[in-house]
Amino acid sequence: MLANTAAEVLARAAHIYFPHSHFLGAGSDRLGFYADFALESPFEEVFLPRIMDQMKMLLKGEEPFRVLQMSAHHARRYLQKAGFPGGTKGLEKLPASVTLSLFEWMGVAGVSEGPFCDYPEELRHFALLDWTDLGDGVVRIHGAIFEKMRQLSDFLKKWRSHGVKGHESLGKKGDLFSSLPQGRWLWHPRGFARLKALEAFWQSQVESEGFDLFTGGTGREAFKMVSGPLATFERISSSAEVGPHLGLFSSENPLSDRLYIKSSKEELSQNCISLLKFIGKFHTLLGFEYQWVMSLPRAGGRFPKALIKLQRDALKDAVEPKGFTEEIATNGKANLGGFVSDRLGRLWESPCVSIETIEDDFLIEGSVFGRLEWVVALSMEKDMIEMRQEKS
Repeated sequence: MLANTAAEVLARAAHIYFPHSHFLGAGSDRLGFYADFALESPFEEVFLPRIMDQMKMLLKGEEPFRVLQMSAHHARRYLQKAGFPGGTKGLEKLPASVTLSLFEWMGVAGVSEGPFCDYPEELRHFALLDWTDLGDGVVRIHGAIFEKMRQLSDFLKKWRSHGVKGHESLGKKGDLFSSLPQGRWLWHPRGFARLKALEAFWQSQVESEGFDLFTGGTGREAFKMVSGPLATFERISSSAEVGPHLGLFSSENPLSDRLYIKSSKEELSQNCISLLKFIGKFHTLLGFEYQWVMSLPRAGGRFPKALIKLQRDALKDAVEPKGFTEEIATNGKANLGGFVSDRLGRLWESPCVSIETIEDDFLIEGSVFGRLEWVVALSMEKDMIEMRQEKS
């Protein structure tokens, strides 16, 4: 709630500071909050404290926040008429009847996900941290916000002492990988070697566990062809665009491994337990500690209460006695995710197990690593911390 609202305040402050900018959206993430803008001139570090001062000045006013609910069709028309055509980006792809939330305050309106605070005075303890050049003149400004000043102070101490702020910059600084536009990743030789070592170890373990390796297609497609457990590890190939002679490799999408098990109702719980135990072998070696979150779809329609209870019990049996928290799933699947905390306290999902119904059976889908970029970068961060501790 705090982060969503702070993002909207940031949007107004930056728009005042850059009156000719185009506001492209705002929201919350692992770090805190952010806002995106298309600017006519390059962004500079000196702008951050000035925009932050503008945020504080705006929050001293008495104008209340205003949240409007309307369809995607009416939201596009409303934003265009209000003079914020940049805020309509992506809305044309949504069904016209989809209901959206528009946050309007201080003369600026935009689509944003709530919930929001009711009054400006609720936002007290925040700071702008840095900015990212997203290309084509688009800049993302990042900030963090907390309920108490002490929480913010503790976070800022970690932030200032932590040389690398995100897994993207961590990978780049460690000469492991770097991110490219359109969701592509460029792996450097050092990172590629670590990636291949992980893949080789993963392959030896899944084969010894009885998984059949396959490439191409999805788990659902493979589910129709065979009955045994399946495993896949997304491959990356050299790209002429970045120069294979330089030892650089690119991938179109974030890399991940996938494990698939076809299960009957009677074997669902035991299969989930076995899969999570198998996944746990890897993370014991990596030395990561996880916070587990279970996501379940709302009951109703194609998700009757009996089905949700069956899936919940199966995942609960798999994760106990580790303990977990629950939330509502947004993708219609029962999912159990393990989140690892980085040095700044941000959570990254790594291993996961999800259950999907297909006809009269179940498809259990798991991942040992989740996003490979995260695992490689976080393991490097962990190694760096341990090396510093040994030296001291």
